[in-house]
Amino acid sequence: MAGARPPAFGTGMATAEQVWLDESKLDGSNASERKVAQPTQDWQIMASLILTVIGPDRPGLVRSLAHAVAAHGGSWLESRMARLAGQFAGIVLVEAPQALLADLRALESEGLQIVAQNAAGVGPVNQDGAGERLALEVVGNDRPGIVRDIARILADNAVNIEELTTNVASGSFSGGTLFRATALLRAPNPRAVEAVRASLERLGHELIVDIQPAENVPGSNLSSA
Repeated sequence: MAGARPPAFGTGMATAEQVWLDESKLDGSNASERKVAQPTQDWQIMASLILTVIGPDRPGLVRSLAHAVAAHGGSWLESRMARLAGQFAGIVLVEAPQALLADLRALESEGLQIVAQNAAGVGPVNQDGAGERLALEVVGNDRPGIVRDIARILADNAVNIEELTTNVASGSFSGGTLFRATALLRAPNPRAVEAVRASLERLGHELIVDIQPAENVPGSNLSSA
């Protein structure tokens, strides 16, 4: 798809397009910072864009992405980024001219794959903040399907997952593998909270479940609605 045109954004359904680099147009490292194009008048309209990013991890990747946004007078509003198995992965919300999309192609020279989607009209499930915001922590012996089972219990009780982090580690005493999940949730009512707690505890006798109001957990309100 080298040379593909940037997606057009209208008032209808949000569109998304994989941004690919035509490497024949670039040379050397950090080419994206030297080749940032000046936007034309037709591309000056600001838009809310959600960028999903993935590529081999190395220093400077965030700098390159932030440089492209700033070069167009854009604002970096919110992001979640992490290193997983040697790969850098992230999701970013920016407010920037649509001309940014053309320059994002240049970041492919640094190993990044980027998908851009118009965020217009996209909002959280509970836009009015309805429901209690909770912090969940689950710790127990790892086994196949444990994330599926946790997600099923939450969905069955109409509990929305706003953030989820999971990892596994060697148990210091048991010698097995321990699973740990932390999540920020939005529950419709107290009855749903108790149903989730009881169902999670039934998943395993050695599963430790902690659910409490998010405001009681340090750092859990960083992305509150």
